[in-house]
Amino acid sequence: MSVNWKDLEDKLVSIIKDRRAKNEDDYAKLIADEYDRAVLLKAQDIMLANKPISTKKSSLESALKNAFKLAKATRSESEAQNIMRVFINIGIGSYWTGGQFGLTNPPPGAVSVVTNLVVFPGIPPDVKISNSSKPEEFAREFVLRVRSHALTIKLVTTGVTASGSPVVVPISGIN
Repeated sequence: MSVNWKDLEDKLVSIIKDRRAKNEDDYAKLIADEYDRAVLLKAQDIMLANKPISTKKSSLESALKNAFKLAKATRSESEAQNIMRVFINIGIGSYWTGGQFGLTNPPPGAVSVVTNLVVFPGIPPDVKISNSSKPEEFAREFVLRVRSHALTIKLVTTGVTASGSPVVVPISGIN
């Protein structure tokens, strides 16, 4: 299984077009909620198919709130785009920092999993959007970049063999 990125894109377009939010804070919360829901529902590491169980949605929401407010206050399209890029990069990186994945599938040679932690939150997604982007442009760009970003997240899974020896396996990417 993998994240249904197209569904996430469609939901983001719907959130913006249907004007479900009253203000930037509401938009930030809805976008963070949908990203978190998509990730926690279907994401898994590429090698062992363990799912994320702990992330920092509040960090993403906070970064989006700041991005929307600051971008709205700027007078320049390029400045707004830079603000959005920086804050979304911070938010996505913070979302994954210290994340934990499930302990269901042990690494090769191990009989159980001891830890499964995000050790590198990925290369920043570098989303290029601004406060004047159309809903479809915003959603498409956001999803395209976070989807590519997910492949750069690094985990370390530690397990134990039947004899008690440790097994440490680095994993690159989630889908």
